[in-house]
Amino acid sequence: MITALEGVEKCFDTPGFHEQVLTLDVPVAEVLHSLSEHDVLGGYALADEYPELGNCLLVCATEKRTEAQMKNFAYTLVLVLFCLR
Repeated sequence: MITALEGVEKCFDTPGFHEQVLTLDVPVAEVLHSLSEHDVLGGYALADEYPELGNCLLVCATEKRTEAQMKNFAYTLVLVLFCLR
């Protein structure tokens, strides 16, 4: 689970289906920029629509994503979070 990564927590303690809102310990905009440099679509920053969720990221994994793609996302996210700290 992605929330096992250091610096990543679930924003809401409710069940989810394909989507999850994550709170990051580094700026979301920087994370998304760094992920895009690795050709990884990182999710959606929520701050513009929900200022109270300023450091939150909406991620979604549907049946269109393979296990390899999800592992690549998690691996790249670990690298990005480490580099941004």
